[in-house]
Amino acid sequence: MKTQPKVLLVEDDPYTAEGIITVFKMAGMAPIVTSSISEAKRAITKHHPDVVVMDIGILPKPGEDVVASHGGHRAGLVLADWIATRHPKTAMIGYSGAANPEFKEQFEGYGGRFLVKLAGNNELVRTVYELTPKVKRPVARVSKKSALSTKNNHPANVFIIHGHDDRATWELKNYIQNTLGLPQPIILHEQPNLGRTIIEKLQDEAEEVGIAFVLLTPDDLIAKPRQNNEQKRRARQNVIFEMGFFFGLLGRRTGRVILLHKGRIELPSDIHGLVYIDVSNGIEAAGENIRRELRGLI
Repeated sequence: MKTQPKVLLVEDDPYTAEGIITVFKMAGMAPIVTSSISEAKRAITKHHPDVVVMDIGILPKPGEDVVASHGGHRAGLVLADWIATRHPKTAMIGYSGAANPEFKEQFEGYGGRFLVKLAGNNELVRTVYELTPKVKRPVARVSKKSALSTKNNHPANVFIIHGHDDRATWELKNYIQNTLGLPQPIILHEQPNLGRTIIEKLQDEAEEVGIAFVLLTPDDLIAKPRQNNEQKRRARQNVIFEMGFFFGLLGRRTGRVILLHKGRIELPSDIHGLVYIDVSNGIEAAGENIRRELRGLI
């Protein structure tokens, strides 16, 4: 099975396209990019993508039907109609700057998924994977007896614990997979639920993990009692819980739980004295420190 979905992006705004492409690449995808309906049709016919992600409003190019697309305002709907007729097995995601109920109803009538741009580019990534359930991401499954390496001496599964900083999460995932060459990391919300509760899902996915990265980012705003002017930031509570879970599972002295922090953040007193890697300037900037922590594990 393929390890990544084949995605075609149809977007005529280069700044919007750049942001989407960046997030897709961080997710391990290599999207094909077009900026018009005619280009998209040729690319679909040639490359047969699994998913077409398109802006609803795309300025028409010379020779394209301006009337049918209402001057480009409904171009994505025109393309969706064409795909539904000519390539019915191709999944579609349409997005728009406004939550127009008419556009949403019509696009979904063609069998597509409609999103508003405010949902964010990471939601596009999640939706792509939801629409391509047969795509399997590479995960090295190893026995508990060899928790750190496979027969080929590659590292076992890597788990990323994260909060609300999606960019830092994707940067870390991209660095682990594409720079370090480790197996694609497990991120909990990307795994299928299969009717499991969150704690059941965590236990199942963590069963054969050899290394856990904890990304502590300043997501929650807190203040001590009677100190209204003192504002502090802390990591999400799920991050703290999962960090403790992996300390218990993998052991504190093994070095298998690697702590990364970003910015000024309040840390639990129980883990004071442990070594943290500061990733405030980006994952790449902290790369040498990350590699040093991994030397004894892989």
